[in-house]
Amino acid sequence: ADIKIINQETILAGNERGFSGYPYFNSPTEVGDAIADAGFNVVLHASNHAADQGTDGLICCANYWSEKHPEVLMTGIHANAEDLRDIPILTIGDIKFAILNYTYSPNMEVIPESLEGHLNLLCGYNEKTNQLDFTTLNKNVLNDIAHATILADVVIVCPHWGTEYVTTPSSYQKEFARQMAEAGADVIIGAHPHVPQPIEWVTADNGNRSLCYYSLGNFVSTQKDGISMLEGMAWV
Repeated sequence: ADIKIINQETILAGNERGFSGYPYFNSPTEVGDAIADAGFNVVLHASNHAADQGTDGLICCANYWSEKHPEVLMTGIHANAEDLRDIPILTIGDIKFAILNYTYSPNMEVIPESLEGHLNLLCGYNEKTNQLDFTTLNKNVLNDIAHATILADVVIVCPHWGTEYVTTPSSYQKEFARQMAEAGADVIIGAHPHVPQPIEWVTADNGNRSLCYYSLGNFVSTQKDGISMLEGMAWV
């Protein structure tokens, strides 16, 4: 494939912090080295575990990718908050692909001020209290998609969404997908549930269509429930 995208669920916050598992992960940077060596050229980092090691750990992870593997397009988190609205573009031949990545939450209901600008959020939140609203799509997602349709030929949106271990998409996933399609998304590839969910064409009221993989399940994991051992890959 020309574009090889992988969702990296856990943060690579620096080996000097020590390694930890659930519920506050920190994975070795050697994981990132192996991902790059395997040939992946897009890494998604907007997950519910992106802030497991705090904002400093998130920034450390973003800097790791830019310094150690500049050949890989890493999206979803930002070392510099001023980069939040930049559209990640990958050019293959003469075709430009925008690849956008968002998470419903960093396992918090209130976003700390220190994290603002460093993590792409899928859900809307109260700008005064920073309280997340899990039923509303962040307006920045639609603005980014609209901007991406101007800059790129193909717009791929990768949301971290849905309910873990549930094999059917939620009503919010379906509504968010419809809004993304209406804004101009060409392909939607979801993560987070750890189990496969259906694939369908989503048609918006304005006639736009998106090919939507609601969840691919795990690609590689150590989760031992049978349904979580089904490894999904989207091939477009």
